[in-house]
Amino acid sequence: MREWLAPLALTLVGCASTCGDSSNPGAIGELGNGNFLYECGGSSDPVCEFNEFGENFPECIAVGGQFDLEYRLLEGDALGGGLELDPLLYIESVSQSFFEGVDEFQAQREGKAAFIVREDEHVLDIIHMQIVAIDDFEIVDRDPATPTAAIEVALGTTETFRVFPRSFACAQLGGAVPIVAESSDPAVVTVSAGDILRVQAQGPGEAVVRVRLGELEKAIDVVVGDGPIEPGSGSGSDGSGSDTDGSGSDTAGSDTAGSGSDTGGGSSSGGSTTGGT
Repeated sequence: MREWLAPLALTLVGCASTCGDSSNPGAIGELGNGNFLYECGGSSDPVCEFNEFGENFPECIAVGGQFDLEYRLLEGDALGGGLELDPLLYIESVSQSFFEGVDEFQAQREGKAAFIVREDEHVLDIIHMQIVAIDDFEIVDRDPATPTAAIEVALGTTETFRVFPRSFACAQLGGAVPIVAESSDPAVVTVSAGDILRVQAQGPGEAVVRVRLGELEKAIDVVVGDGPIEPGSGSGSDGSGSDTDGSGSDTAGSDTAGSGSDTGGGSSSGGSTTGGT
């Protein structure tokens, strides 16, 4: 099986800022045997801001971004040789210092590194993905989906927001970056974060909710009234106050240093559907 050795050698290095022409845009693997499908890491992954699973493949991943990948062989692929493939294929991160994870992945630092698809010792396909720093983020109402800087909420209700990372260097960004939030006055509002931001009104008054994504921070001014909210007053949700979203993960990946030549790869089952973390 000597034909597998050269492709495998190409995958065993992570790159600092460039990786030559080894990256192939889109979801087609660089060996041309199948499609890499992107699965959002949560509700605040910008890939799934307007699209469903599998519709788009990002150009790059945000530092700290969580996501997953699937792989599907193309009909009439170029494998040849009568190779009988196990139906369970594994996607591996070649360099854990760039993309950490086993069942799901998290981007650790800026650069470029590879994922490989394998069946036993056979490398079936390769794709390189770029990791970029985030320059900004948007706190977005669930409905309508508009950026938010101030809200008024009714006592006892909960408002939910998605927090999307942005990068000037990459318009088609992927990865749900874990959200950190705190309230200036928990007697007025309390917050929880992770995959999405939740703001719960506890008592009448005013408070400031500070939201952090990585090293970036923004604030939301919150006013809690002691009666019902008038239509058009700036409430951040559909007015019901009910929290119908799935719970988000509160775990953030560690910032792992190390050489991109790390070959201790994590793996992800090609049939995984666990996009939220």
